[in-house]
Amino acid sequence: MYVLLKLGFLKTHNDNDDDDDVNDKLEFLYPHQQQATPPRQTQQNQNNVTKELNKPKGRMSAYTFFVQTCRDEHRKKHPNESVNFTDFSKKCAEKWKTMNDTEKKRFAELAEIDKQRYEREMAVYMPGEKRKKKKKDPNAPKRPLSAFFWYCKEERPKLKHINPSLSVGEIAKKLGDRWNHTQPDGKQPYEGQATKDKERYEKEMGDYKQANKKARQTHSHSQQQQQQQQQQQQQQQSNQHQQQQQAQQSLQQQAHHHNQNTNSNQSPNDVPQQQYTQPYGMQSFNPMQSFQPQDNVNGITSLFPHYNGYPVQLQMPHNNVGF
Repeated sequence: MYVLLKLGFLKTHNDNDDDDDVNDKLEFLYPHQQQATPPRQTQQNQNNVTKELNKPKGRMSAYTFFVQTCRDEHRKKHPNESVNFTDFSKKCAEKWKTMNDTEKKRFAELAEIDKQRYEREMAVYMPGEKRKKKKKDPNAPKRPLSAFFWYCKEERPKLKHINPSLSVGEIAKKLGDRWNHTQPDGKQPYEGQATKDKERYEKEMGDYKQANKKARQTHSHSQQQQQQQQQQQQQQQSNQHQQQQQAQQSLQQQAHHHNQNTNSNQSPNDVPQQQYTQPYGMQSFNPMQSFQPQDNVNGITSLFPHYNGYPVQLQMPHNNVGF
């Protein structure tokens, strides 16, 4: 416990520290005092934990090997004696400063061997995926406090007023010791507060879950409506496309039937009525009209061979070109 205080709680206390900060410190020192729900272990989480356990140990420096050797020798000489970590570390550091390079050489060699080991293991190590921390919902109910935390909430200002120089860790340690020596009758008021707070939490959590359930249902219903609207639009577009294809096919069939009927009703002896276009200087004529030769004073009337059974009259202008 002393080591934890030295390593984790060396910060001086600030008057503006939040109570939640203190609760977190207390929960770290006395986890058995706080009612907590263990996190659910999924297969993915277990795989990540296994991969982290298989991670190669960090390489050790020459000084670390020296401290480890001193500790082992001290345990052999004094097996029943507890080690004061702070004093022991100071003595090791002072001894290390007085050693020359020859005395440090064997520890440097051990560090070099361990460095090679670390590099070999890291070359084949596959790190696990880091889990993303779940974002806390600000609307979620505040978790209930245990009897010990209600006790700390009441006694902490008193202890701070009496000993203003105490750090957060030292205050937490003293509160934990006092709580452990408190009689059951003295704990009963705080246990009552903890029971009420737990009931409050359960009620708020029930309402919170119900509200989230309704929100999820509303969101799901909205998504279903959007999907239905998209399906209806796609169906309408498909129907319009089919109707256009059917109308086009119907027009093509009608045109085909009309052409067939026209060809079947036409007689082979029918001669089409058409107006022939004569070259420049010639009169146009209709082959269906009877041929009537006429005298032309200003021109020459010539008869040409028959064309498709009809004689052709050519009117040539009178000019200086002689025949």
